[in-house]
Amino acid sequence: MIQNYKDKCNEKGVSPVIGVILLVAVTVALVALATVIVFDIGDSVSDTADATVQLDETSDGVEATIIRNENVDTFTFQHEGGESTTLDGVGDSGELSEGAGEYIVIANLDSGEDEVLTSTTISSSSSETLSGTVETNPLIENAEITATFNGETVSDTTDENGEFEIDRLDNSEVELSINLDSAIADGLEIDAEEDVVVNVESDVNEKNIQIDTFEDNGILVVGEEIEISDPDEIDVDADTSGDSLVLNADAYNIVDDYVVIDPNGLSEEFGKTMDDEEFTDSGSYQVIAILDDGTEENIKTVELWFN
Repeated sequence: MIQNYKDKCNEKGVSPVIGVILLVAVTVALVALATVIVFDIGDSVSDTADATVQLDETSDGVEATIIRNENVDTFTFQHEGGESTTLDGVGDSGELSEGAGEYIVIANLDSGEDEVLTSTTISSSSSETLSGTVETNPLIENAEITATFNGETVSDTTDENGEFEIDRLDNSEVELSINLDSAIADGLEIDAEEDVVVNVESDVNEKNIQIDTFEDNGILVVGEEIEISDPDEIDVDADTSGDSLVLNADAYNIVDDYVVIDPNGLSEEFGKTMDDEEFTDSGSYQVIAILDDGTEENIKTVELWFN
């Protein structure tokens, strides 16, 4: 009987092997479950834009430059007023010149989602400066310049150098007008066929400055001359869409006079600009610019024929 008990004690059990197998199985199951949970959570979280954009203020707006980009498809750079441009890769840049307001960079992610990446706001300055000259050649003293913007009117009188300077509250649209009464009363002698040119410089958005062609005391007043050095840059607009020829030409610094020769060989002078000048005779017209050095330049030949 004692021998039988010893034999039972020497028998080896299988429970440790089963325990190890169960432990491995449980470990594998937990790892698998953890993996599923982690990946499910990862799929449910939106990507975050990983990029750097530099915003630099310019004279009349903001310039955006892409410095670093890890996961953004494209960038939308926009002004609060709606004007926008699209930027792509690193080093790409774009400028918006919309004056005051908020400028925003939006990251367009590969997932199709958009995210505001950065923004900056430019405030209207308390005062901006409009300056320039009034001249025929020479400059005109005591000409009164009036600027109208946002319902307000501000005036200045040109000094002995023909110069004026006007402060305005912001970069809203400005309309300029001129009055030569005081200058004429002080002895200004000017031919009614001469052109008075108003040149303007501004430290704000120049596209908001309007100087329309108008008559003052029978004298033609034109806006700022276009600075060029090559006669090939002179542009004359010729419209033959109707039953006549209509010519328009801006003022250029190198042009003293425009001359048109009609189909009959007759010539007509128009001064430094042409403003909706109409011609009705059928045939060939030649537009010539008299340059400031006295030479003539053939600018355009226009054909006007009726059926």
